[in-house]
Amino acid sequence: MERPDDLTGQLLVAIPNTAHTAYSRGIMLVTSHWPAGASSLMINQIAKNSLTVTALMHNMGIDYTCNDPIFWGGPDDPTRIQFVHSLDWQCSSTKLVTEHIGVTQEMSILAAISSGDGPENWRCIIGHRISGPGHLDGELQGMPPWIPEHRWLTVPATPANVFRGIGDNQWLHTVNECSHKEVSSWF
Repeated sequence: MERPDDLTGQLLVAIPNTAHTAYSRGIMLVTSHWPAGASSLMINQIAKNSLTVTALMHNMGIDYTCNDPIFWGGPDDPTRIQFVHSLDWQCSSTKLVTEHIGVTQEMSILAAISSGDGPENWRCIIGHRISGPGHLDGELQGMPPWIPEHRWLTVPATPANVFRGIGDNQWLHTVNECSHKEVSSWF
């Protein structure tokens, strides 16, 4: 199956037999893809540091009482906080990833969320993944040295598959979506 040249706005879904790495059973949202590389965010794995959005907001002096998790976005820049969110809320620095999903690094989103004026759907993500030239394409095509470390299925990112479920539950739903997409391409 041919892959689009620009994978921005696609979900990379770890194949079921991916070697046990930090990316096994993972879903990555490609936020930027260019000839020199790609940037992506893991959207379904909760960060292991047990930090919550409530704790983050309290540290910034914002009152908030829900215990929403912070997700681990990848190993690069592990202190960078970003929000993947629906576009019913935006600020001037929101990067559009699809026509319905954006990424914001500006912390004003926290005040909007705490006041009920923020996006309906969102995830707070710490860290991200940067891939060098040819790396992501090599993983997708199964070219050495990326076999079997990382292999991905792809499906367009939608609010339903980005914000539905977490962890293995979200991964299983998205693998199923990828399977249906692949099978429908046969007919």
